[in-house]
Amino acid sequence: MAESYGLLRPRNTSGVLPVDDYQQMANYVGQLENWRRSKGAKKRQSDDIPKLLAMIGDAYNQYQPPETALEMMALPAKAVYGLGQGAVTAIEDFVKDPSDPKKSFDAASIVVGGGGLLSRATDLPKGAVLGANILRSSNRSQPVELLPSQIAKIPHIARDMGVSEDIAAGLMREGKISAEVNPISPATKKEVGFHTPYSGSRKVKTDKLNELIGGYDKQTPNYGKLGTSAIEDFKGQTLFPMALDRTSRDLIKKVNNIDVGEYNVPGGYRYWLDSLKGGGGGMASGHSVMSNYRNISDNLKGKGVGVGDIMSGRGSDYATAGTDIAKRMGMFDNMSKDTRSMLSSEVNAKITAGNAATIKSAKEKAKKDGVPYEEPKITNQVSEDLNSEFMSRLDSEPALRKAFMEAVDLDRVAKNPEIIDAITLRHAITDDRFRHLTRGEGDPLSGMDFIKLKGDLMPSKNAPSPNPSYSHHMQGDYKPPLLVPTPRSVLFPEFTAKMVEQGRPTSEWNYMFDRMKPRQKVDQRVIDEVNQYKDGILKGF
Repeated sequence: MAESYGLLRPRNTSGVLPVDDYQQMANYVGQLENWRRSKGAKKRQSDDIPKLLAMIGDAYNQYQPPETALEMMALPAKAVYGLGQGAVTAIEDFVKDPSDPKKSFDAASIVVGGGGLLSRATDLPKGAVLGANILRSSNRSQPVELLPSQIAKIPHIARDMGVSEDIAAGLMREGKISAEVNPISPATKKEVGFHTPYSGSRKVKTDKLNELIGGYDKQTPNYGKLGTSAIEDFKGQTLFPMALDRTSRDLIKKVNNIDVGEYNVPGGYRYWLDSLKGGGGGMASGHSVMSNYRNISDNLKGKGVGVGDIMSGRGSDYATAGTDIAKRMGMFDNMSKDTRSMLSSEVNAKITAGNAATIKSAKEKAKKDGVPYEEPKITNQVSEDLNSEFMSRLDSEPALRKAFMEAVDLDRVAKNPEIIDAITLRHAITDDRFRHLTRGEGDPLSGMDFIKLKGDLMPSKNAPSPNPSYSHHMQGDYKPPLLVPTPRSVLFPEFTAKMVEQGRPTSEWNYMFDRMKPRQKVDQRVIDEVNQYKDGILKGF
């Protein structure tokens, strides 16, 4: 069964490097990183730089097997990077005694972690070490062998994602997608549930998952055979991220076996595809967001390509779809007074927290820009009875929709039988392709859709395909996804290099990526690394 996917065979990591087992390798890497940190980030003398490069070159030439680099990809990126005074010492020790397993591994760690970046500044050979690809599994300490229960999910996941089973299996082994299999507690012998991307902290058990899947009826638009893009199609173009929520473009008929009256989800990614049917496919968001995208596109003078940047599983909370489904399921029709009071209190608490964050952000921006602080628009509290005014506000206020969804995601709220919880609502409106992405991924998959913006901004209500969730729209030409969904670190290697150089853990990368909004020219390096990742997934590395 395992061999039928080609990617599920065990990797004998211990046989590749001169160490006893994987744990020993991990220990060595940890020691190296602690050693580097203990030395501090002291500024090196200028004459140390050539010395460092020379030693790295020597170590590189002595420890070059490609399979070694490939097997090292599963190690934590921050741990294996290790450039600093500790790196100099480790390479010196390796050159003096390359037969010592620990010294050999220490040096190899540095070469693998930094070789791809340093090769641009030296005459080192290229190909054996590619920095961005090393970072593709930075959230995982070692490769994962799939359990029979996980393997059984592969055909279903592959259909949802629109990829081959081999690709789905490879992405699962790399920790980029989850099989949604419940672990069993050794103590209680009962399911403990798995972390779903539809919740900030809550877990889902099998009965809940079966409820979500079994009572769900929807129809997905048929856009015909979409095909795939090759990274070479974008050579010479400049990629820039465009944040999109995970909402579908589906026609939803039932949720938990409750008729919702054939509701059309406005769409996140799939909103782009309307251009293929002669519609208004493009991008819709708030005015400031869309103005920024338009400026980026204009500055790149027709050479810019937007890359769909997948928001978290809770990124759809601003959209109207979640609260629309709650209304259509009759959540507010017969809600008791006590439940209304409880829910309004929880929503108001979320509003208070959201307002505080908005004010803090506005003050920080004013200070950064050197301009006087201006009080931002804040969200008003809701009434205790959650009356018709509240219902109307849900349609017009994104911040209120977010507060509501966060409130019904709390355990103490969700357990109330009158409440339709956020997991149910988010699952109903999520695009099939994104249902199985791993929660909390610091280096998420990308390259799943592209778009070239064109024309001017317009109010969303005036667009050929109006999106009620957002105020402004811009036309665009849709480009299909890459054959293999590719980690962001591979598509944006310059950003990745900065994160590694700064010593940032992958847990900070999402924040920094959103803050920096990097651009990446598709040069031969990007093409080579994307193709190496694709080939690795298809061949099992």
